[in-house]
Amino acid sequence: MFEAPFYIRRKPLVHWAAALAAKDITLGFIGGSITDQRSREHWAEKTVYELCAIHPDVSFHIVNAAVGATNSLHALFRAEQDLIGQGCDVIFVEFAVNDLAMPAVQRRRVREGLVRKLLHESCDLVFVYTYERSMLDDLMAARLPESVAEFEDIAAHYGIPGVFMANYALDCVKKGRLRYEEWLPDGLHPGHCGSRFYAEPVLALLNAELPADPAAGTPPASALPEPLLASNYENAHTLPFDRICRKGYWFEQQPLTLPLIFKTLSSFAPGSSLEFDFEGSGFVIMIDFGNYAADFRFRTDGGAWQYSDIPQESWIQAGWGVMRYTAVEDLARDSHHVELEVCLHQNSGTMGCNLDICYIGILP
Repeated sequence: MFEAPFYIRRKPLVHWAAALAAKDITLGFIGGSITDQRSREHWAEKTVYELCAIHPDVSFHIVNAAVGATNSLHALFRAEQDLIGQGCDVIFVEFAVNDLAMPAVQRRRVREGLVRKLLHESCDLVFVYTYERSMLDDLMAARLPESVAEFEDIAAHYGIPGVFMANYALDCVKKGRLRYEEWLPDGLHPGHCGSRFYAEPVLALLNAELPADPAAGTPPASALPEPLLASNYENAHTLPFDRICRKGYWFEQQPLTLPLIFKTLSSFAPGSSLEFDFEGSGFVIMIDFGNYAADFRFRTDGGAWQYSDIPQESWIQAGWGVMRYTAVEDLARDSHHVELEVCLHQNSGTMGCNLDICYIGILP
């Protein structure tokens, strides 16, 4: 499986081919910090630069919705705002690393839900598989890491190509073409050099999908297959802030440190509270989290109070714009009532009481 060319072709990338023939292409990207465009030197940028050089007569439009330290659950709730409706011909999905902390059942529900949301857009999807240290033993033994294997199950079902960019870079290390520290200067994020090696198999896939007949056009969209999981989160959605009852001191603001979050519901007053109703099987509360963040407690349908108690990690600093979530799942699919209250954080590493809610997501 891991021999050259380090990608698996499945259904033809018909939208890529048609857009290339029309000389006007919109490429979308969603993922974590390995794809986040703010460094300006990751694989997404290297891919785009090479495509512009190879096809100088084509107009390229880029929609990079990747945000560092986020996973596919976050993408599930941002997809409609940040990707759907943007006219993407191809969307690259990169979450093999950032999804590792999610329980396997949740991963499968979220990923398939995200895929089904994006495929309704009538575009091509491409999965790209990056690397973190826990995957090394599997890669050295030519096995798929669990997170990648789960993506490949979805890819096979929906006919989505997969690009094994981490396997390609590691193969180049083993063949003496690339030093390990050039690939991953900090052990996780490819720098300028490593990103070029991540881009190479992506470019090879796109080149293999060049249209044999540029005048053929785009075939009509086909219906999505039945889902692998009936309990997938395709119909997940966010709760509008105006449907949340506020008590105490709250305000809405545009955050300067949170990429692609246009408004937060915020308070810094312990004891201030919120209430909301929803219909579904669960909810997700995504907050901006740093060492000035508040804790919060919440309860569902008058039950016992639970504390968010998000652990403070040493690399998270104030103003970094890192988002963390608390999720409640597998409730009865019914109407539910949630109460939430701002609290001083129990963690000694936190020094403030700022609760900035990015969104409340409802699970179907």
